[in-house]
Amino acid sequence: MSRTMQASAVINLTERLDRLPLGRFHFLLFALMFASLAFDHLDQVVISFSLPHYREEWGLSVRMASLNPTGGLAGTFIGALIGGMLGDRIGRKRTLLIGLTMFSTGMVLKGLSPNFVVFNIVCWTGALGVGSAIPLTFTLLAEYAPAKYRGTVLVTMGIMAIIVGYLIASLGALFLLPAFGWRALFLMGSSSYLIVILLAAFVPESPRFLLAKGKLAEAVHVVRRVEGHRAPAHEIGGAAILGEGASEPQEAGEGGLTLTGFGQLWKRAYRRRTFMLWAYAFSFGFFTFGFLSWLPSVLKFAGLTDHEIGLYTTLMDLTAIPTAVLTAFLFFRWSTKGLLVLYPTLSGTAMILLAALLWSGQMTAALVISVGAVIFFFGTILLGIFGPYAAEVYPTEVRGTGSGWATGFSRFGAFLAIPLGGLFLGSGLPLFTHQLIFGIPLLLAAVVMMALGIETRRQRLEDIA
Repeated sequence: MSRTMQASAVINLTERLDRLPLGRFHFLLFALMFASLAFDHLDQVVISFSLPHYREEWGLSVRMASLNPTGGLAGTFIGALIGGMLGDRIGRKRTLLIGLTMFSTGMVLKGLSPNFVVFNIVCWTGALGVGSAIPLTFTLLAEYAPAKYRGTVLVTMGIMAIIVGYLIASLGALFLLPAFGWRALFLMGSSSYLIVILLAAFVPESPRFLLAKGKLAEAVHVVRRVEGHRAPAHEIGGAAILGEGASEPQEAGEGGLTLTGFGQLWKRAYRRRTFMLWAYAFSFGFFTFGFLSWLPSVLKFAGLTDHEIGLYTTLMDLTAIPTAVLTAFLFFRWSTKGLLVLYPTLSGTAMILLAALLWSGQMTAALVISVGAVIFFFGTILLGIFGPYAAEVYPTEVRGTGSGWATGFSRFGAFLAIPLGGLFLGSGLPLFTHQLIFGIPLLLAAVVMMALGIETRRQRLEDIA
């Protein structure tokens, strides 16, 4: 097949994917990817519920026990970088299967750990799996979802997966923890092996990745499978020439895209968006993990009782549920870039207002809940918005690498924020300075996105890149 005909086949295949109505295959894929994301978030929350119990069982100091979540963040950072680059080399599906298997195995081994040393080792290994799974999940979703629905589907799933993951962990803490102990919370994660089995059996490799590798005939087969074999091969443009069982070019670059690596992220065409993504990811990761991890302690220092802290944070958490509906609607009707500017602006402003309340001493219940709800509503939801966006803005050949590095920088910000938050709280500085430290980066993220961000709403991936 000539290069012109191969190029025509590539264009026709990707356009056909983007024009498809949502069908049985899409809903199966969405269900599996949603479960993958929910379990990834569950892992992070289960640690917080189990920490006081394994600390007591193994006689650990608070400082020693805190090494575990900090090390876990380092593991997700490294896992995101490695997983993203591996996804561009060996495939989205294969890398995701490796990551999910590492996560599932890590959850089981954590529940069986005989001591804190073994526990830390398997936690770090499992964190590598979580870190690699998150960007590859969004990448695989982005490359399969039709352009019309892509943003809405990815964002809704990203947000709801956070909520469901937290909910499963909370229910486990409510029912399993008192009856079976903290180890049961981790053993609960063994059910994620089912995702691995179903993904391996029913979801083929991304056709866009196959095209980037030059595997045109295989990509045609996958597209027809997604269509439910409704379309004959001759309707996929130049791909028809391949026919059934015909040979295909195996080397990248022959009719597909030339695969490169990390260096392409900093080529002239992409360096602005790479800087934008890394700066944005670091800023909201610094806020999300730093502020939320220390929020109960801040409220405790402010004079609230344990009951009040539990009640207020629960009410704040509940605001995340309507956020998913609102955000999906705005993503569909308004702008992806606009949301990524608006949300950190509102949340960062609320952080400044909370700092002012702490400074003035006007800490009424209504004010704490109202301001805290705005912070939760618009701040924590960035976790569910940013991942899909990062998976859209690069071309296929480096989409995994770009998404992985962006995810990694959010974890790098978190890695620095948690110990810094504790340092500032223990320094004797006024409480309002703590809110300023974590609120100002959100406003900086909004500025960076406004200046350098690109719009992706309802556009084909090939047109965005």
